[in-house]
Amino acid sequence: MKSLTIALFFFLIAVFVANAKNTTLYSSDSHDDISADFYESDSIETTKEPVENIWDHLTIISDPRIDSLLQIHREENIRKKGLEGYRVQIFQGTKEEANKIKARFLRKYPDCKVYAPFQSPFFTVYVGDFRTKSEALKLQSQIKSEFSNSFIVEGPISFPELNKE
Repeated sequence: MKSLTIALFFFLIAVFVANAKNTTLYSSDSHDDISADFYESDSIETTKEPVENIWDHLTIISDPRIDSLLQIHREENIRKKGLEGYRVQIFQGTKEEANKIKARFLRKYPDCKVYAPFQSPFFTVYVGDFRTKSEALKLQSQIKSEFSNSFIVEGPISFPELNKE
């Protein structure tokens, strides 16, 4: 019984495929006529308007509360004086030791930003301003041999410098 069902199934598929190969949606003669008319037609209008004029007719209708939320968002970003990101903490201790670690790090990596804020009761040395954790992990793996106690911390980072070209 199973073999009869399987044979019938394959027979129906073969009939369907054979029927699909013989069916055409259009004749090749009519297709050539359509494409010739399309490409030879002068009915396609081209405009040479500047791109900025395309959106002049656009009117955005929105809830006025959206504007107040955007203003709150702007003020919050200004208040934070930075954005969320990651840094690598390489040291925590006294002021003298923190300055030594900071100088040692800058000798080896002069292009990397180093921060040594006082966070009661210690000075903490952070390096880098990274938007993603993977960027911070890359630096941590580079310095792991020299600064074995380093780890990644999440917090506000400085805004990146803009290229003025």
